Amino acid sequence: CGHQAFSASKTLNDAVGLALHSMLLVPYHSWRITHAQHHKATNHMERDTAHVPHTDNDVGKLRRVSDTGAASTTADDADSHSLVPLRLLRPALWPSAAGVAVRAALMLTVFVIGFPLYLVVNASGQSYKDRVPNHFSPSSPVFKPQHRRDVLLS
Repeated sequence: CGHQAFSASKTLNDAVGLALHSMLLVPYHSWRITHAQHHKATNHMERDTAHVPHTDNDVGKLRRVSDTGAASTTADDADSHSLVPLRLLRPALWPSAAGVAVRAALMLTVFVIGFPLYLVVNASGQSYKDRVPNHFSPSSPVFKPQHRRDVLLS
């Protein structure tokens, strides 16, 4: 619905999106607006509102300590998009019970902690010097004045 692909009608897309997102406790128009901004600037260091890539310095910090606490310098330990060590996501782990547990724990963390933090304080998103972005506030720096009505409606 937020991608405007459910129907040819924007009104129908927005009505269904608002109903479904409300059931999920996610502000539809706020998400629709910031998600569109994200698609326009995916992985751009200054303009992406949702998933700002980590800098080499950030990734370097992740590489310093491996799961066992030993120093690590392999590029495998982290990528530019995630704080999760890549070795935990390798397909070789998937069939094992440990792989299922790791994936379940990662999903639970994202859905229960990560996404709400993204909505409330724009966790993993762009930093703003003097204001905290919030998907529930029409005065949030991620919205333009013309978005106010839609954000309030959400």
